[in-house]
Amino acid sequence: MSWQDRFSLAGRTALITGASSGIGTAIAEVFADAGADIAGHGRDEGRLAALGERVEAAGRKFAAVTGDLADIAETQTAAARAMEAFGRIDILVNSAGIALTGPAVDYDLVDWQRTLAVNLTAPFILSKALLPGMMSRK
Repeated sequence: MSWQDRFSLAGRTALITGASSGIGTAIAEVFADAGADIAGHGRDEGRLAALGERVEAAGRKFAAVTGDLADIAETQTAAARAMEAFGRIDILVNSAGIALTGPAVDYDLVDWQRTLAVNLTAPFILSKALLPGMMSRK
């Protein structure tokens, strides 16, 4: 068996957060090349549209999912929209993230809470929403 066959994602669907830039975009492109349909989450609709064109050019389906992962309700809606688009999500990639750079004294509690919401709470919420289906399909 070739390495491509062992790493095939044919027939799988993935929700990738942070898909509108950087590592998230690269993961979405590689997963599409490996055969996965992609629900790409991000804040930049234009970049998501461009990613969608590349995913579809690879012969895969794409659904753009937008929303602020710092907001609990919007995170829950993102999971629901990805599920609606494909009926199931097999792979969750929590690629979205924000980082505070510089001295801690330059930031306030709101900055810190937003960082925790995007980097920790949103992955938890998405996992809680999507893992039951993943686990039932093993």
